[in-house]
Amino acid sequence: MHRTGRNLLIAIFFFSLLLAGCGTTPATAPVPATASPAATVAFSPNATATAQAVREACKLAVDAGLSAYHQADFETAFAKAKEAIALDPSYEGGWKLYRLVSVANAANDYLTELPEDRYRITPEQYLQERAAGKSYVLIDIREPDEFAAGHIDGAVNIPMRSITQRLDDLPRGKGTPILLYCHSARRSAYILTVLRMLGYTEVYHLKGGFAAYQNYLQDHPDTKIAPAITPTPGEEEDFGC
Repeated sequence: MHRTGRNLLIAIFFFSLLLAGCGTTPATAPVPATASPAATVAFSPNATATAQAVREACKLAVDAGLSAYHQADFETAFAKAKEAIALDPSYEGGWKLYRLVSVANAANDYLTELPEDRYRITPEQYLQERAAGKSYVLIDIREPDEFAAGHIDGAVNIPMRSITQRLDDLPRGKGTPILLYCHSARRSAYILTVLRMLGYTEVYHLKGGFAAYQNYLQDHPDTKIAPAITPTPGEEEDFGC
């Protein structure tokens, strides 16, 4: 999943560029007002024809890449995007195709490796694992007032919108087991994806959320809850510095 996490992180970076409208072709710098007519470079008919030929070649490459993209042949689509960019780095169509294929390819990697349980752990399974000594970094991603009203013993409150501003509160070791929960497992599904983008390979979320956890305890009043065990955070990934 390290490859998938990195791919998704790269993909969301390119996707953010696409949403922000980045990568647009810079405007040609105007000729300074003080320049003489002789200093202005005049394009010959041959130069104009060559530029047009390059643009046409770029468009053909992008069209072929889009065709490959629609057939889920992302390797060919990437190659065609790179071909267009190499022919003319200012051709925006090549960059748009590259960003589009980056997102689709990373999403494909993620979805094809997604297990049937979608990284969900039921309240019963969690309590059984906890009783057996299984350790998780337990993160409650609800708002502080929800957390104050009741939470699972041993949980740390990191609200959903704060997760990327509180990376120091996450374990440094990307293989550290993490269990997320919210009220009903909707918000936790989003954060699970984000953390796996960041390279965490052992992230799960509580099926049904805190509501399901409370319901389980109400239906099984004799359940004994073992003390929470926090795992060793592990070593941070070596970046080769």
